[in-house]
Amino acid sequence: IGWTGLMSSALSGWLQTAAQKVVRPSDAAVIFASQPLVAAALSWILLGENLDIQAGIGGLFIVGAAVWSSTGSPEIKEGEKAEAKTK
Repeated sequence: IGWTGLMSSALSGWLQTAAQKVVRPSDAAVIFASQPLVAAALSWILLGENLDIQAGIGGLFIVGAAVWSSTGSPEIKEGEKAEAKTK
């Protein structure tokens, strides 16, 4: 219980907060959106889990959404630049 409380909750929350200060919002969104994909890949590699076609399609949706969101419209990128200048 102590390991879960300290490492999984407290440390990961602190690292997330610290990293979000230096990473653009769009990049942070891509990283957080890819978390289920990384978890599935690690369970396949480390635990030998079987991934079915639904998992593959879901992974493609996640990757597609991450790529789509990171290449956002110029208006969004200009808004991020303006937001960064005000900080």
